[in-house]
Amino acid sequence: MLSIKKDLQFSYNFKKSIYFEDILIRDYVFKGYTITYKIEEKDDLVLVLGIIKNKNTY
Repeated sequence: MLSIKKDLQFSYNFKKSIYFEDILIRDYVFKGYTITYKIEEKDDLVLVLGIIKNKNTY
């Protein structure tokens, strides 16, 4: 968990989500999981929207 928390401090380093059109929603791939999160700029927050095991899971 610490690795994910540390990596998400640089939230713009990860690719735009393939599941959403919003550029503030990003995908972070970690150990076979895709963590989809939204960047809230005004509150300086990263909100986790979902954790997906593979791209066929919705």
